[in-house]
Amino acid sequence: MPTKPSNPYPCDNCGYDLRATKGEVCPECGCKINRRIHLQSSIDQNESQVVIDALGDFRKGVDWTLVAWLGCVAIPFFGQLAWVVLALVSGWRMIALGRLESSGFLDGFKQHKFIKAWPIYMKIELALAIFGALFTLVASMNDVPVVLFAALVLLRIAWLGLVSLNNFSAGVLGFQAVTKFEGEAPHPAFRFLPLAIFGAPILSIPFFLQTIVAELVKIPGWVSTISNLLLVFACILGIASVILIHTVLEQASDAIYESKKKRSARTKKRANVEIEDSAATAHLKQKIFPDPPPAPGDGDVIPFENDSTDSSRS
Repeated sequence: MPTKPSNPYPCDNCGYDLRATKGEVCPECGCKINRRIHLQSSIDQNESQVVIDALGDFRKGVDWTLVAWLGCVAIPFFGQLAWVVLALVSGWRMIALGRLESSGFLDGFKQHKFIKAWPIYMKIELALAIFGALFTLVASMNDVPVVLFAALVLLRIAWLGLVSLNNFSAGVLGFQAVTKFEGEAPHPAFRFLPLAIFGAPILSIPFFLQTIVAELVKIPGWVSTISNLLLVFACILGIASVILIHTVLEQASDAIYESKKKRSARTKKRANVEIEDSAATAHLKQKIFPDPPPAPGDGDVIPFENDSTDSSRS
């Protein structure tokens, strides 16, 4: 989402850049500078931009989980590389979530149990991703016993489940943010998000279990057909869930950006009111306590005061 550049310290009256100004009035128009309001506005805008950027990064991390739901992990040989890519994606998502958490943005939504537990589940996902990627690299270069291969497959099932759970937490955060900042809930289609996001890993389980059984016995054709068909349905649900989460996170970023603009406009309006009130107060004070009249001789100019009184000059 494009963001508009802002003047780092504009005058509320004429827009003059006040960064190098040390006084209390604008050198361009003479308007009073309200540094306190501008400082608070700058802090609010910077914090909002950090949240928008972090949401954008996590949205990209959600998009990259399509590596799993496009069926890449089920392709022989290429699937090994896909699991490594997913591990890198988990690291990217962990960094984005850390930025959201450090900004304090999550604190306003932790009444929801999924968002409250989100950082913990994200750390578990990252741990499984690192271990799974290393295990995958070793298994791709060496023949491993069936027991270890089964352990790797079960680890991948748990890994996909945690990816889906953390994607759902991101969707819940986006849903809550849109509701909070726009005042209305997103499109009713988002009510199907739990079905799509949790249905995908569940329907993919038979395919992964089939790979374990195939190492021990021959799989009948009809069983293989059913498990592959279930995997297709799982991929369809997974793609749909990614689209829904991407959309709601994008709406949340837009809502936060619009809220930031409204706060900036309110801050500027409040600053103008304070400037007007200050001018009105000064005028009223002048009427109640007028300046005393000048004393006799004050301000008088004595002509030719420095001229010599020598008669020779007359």
